[in-house]
Amino acid sequence: MKQLSLQECQKRLLEIAKCFDAICQRNDIPYYMIGGTLLGAIRHKGFIPWDDDMDFGVPIKYYEKLMGCLEKELPKQYRLCQFEKVKNCNTVFSKIDDMETCVDDKCNKCPLSEQLGLSIDIFPLCFCEKENESNIKLQKLRYIDQKVFAESMENRWYKRFCKAILRAVFPLSRKRLMKKMWKLTNSIKGGDYLANVFGLVGERELIPLSFYGRDSRYQFEDAFFCGPEKYDDYLKQIYGNYMQLPPVEKRKSHSFGVYLKHTTSGLEHE
Repeated sequence: MKQLSLQECQKRLLEIAKCFDAICQRNDIPYYMIGGTLLGAIRHKGFIPWDDDMDFGVPIKYYEKLMGCLEKELPKQYRLCQFEKVKNCNTVFSKIDDMETCVDDKCNKCPLSEQLGLSIDIFPLCFCEKENESNIKLQKLRYIDQKVFAESMENRWYKRFCKAILRAVFPLSRKRLMKKMWKLTNSIKGGDYLANVFGLVGERELIPLSFYGRDSRYQFEDAFFCGPEKYDDYLKQIYGNYMQLPPVEKRKSHSFGVYLKHTTSGLEHE
């Protein structure tokens, strides 16, 4: 299989995002660029140069509607990945992956040919208050998931051994734990914040609803995608001085390697 360059990966991600945007527009489903994707749109008018993923958020009351539309309308090259339906999908939130590719995720112990493809992430955004009991419980379950089930590149034998013991004694399978997390996600309701409860920066993910405002579209490479109206307030809350580039040593992509699968003719293209 041919390994794709970062630029080739970004090109494919952009095409997935365009398809996602078109389906949302056709079905009146609001969404927002979030995290590094919004940062890229504002600071770089596209991808952060070293980035290899795209993140979007959808208010949870539209989430199931979106899943139904994606199942019906995605072209054959793309697949809706949900943990209950796709074997190696280990996130509670959904993804759209490119089935012509596979990501060599060393933390996922399965053959390369069975790995998920290059994908965009679709996070549910929950209306909540700062002190929401369901969200507090959800974050505790996320912590357990990371400590017990999440694979690691850690080479220290005793840490791998401890994880194996924890899995053996933990009363729930990972899939059952993820179902509990999704149930809690759906129980988070009401409030003046719209939160990415599966985000990486804790309380900073609790974004005042007013930051999202009216529909606003921002340039991203040769396309335009939706984002928060008060993008400056959003990005300052998440990143602080977001226009300042990080040190060179922190400019790292996420993937371990992305490969183009053989086509039905046995030839690789691109």
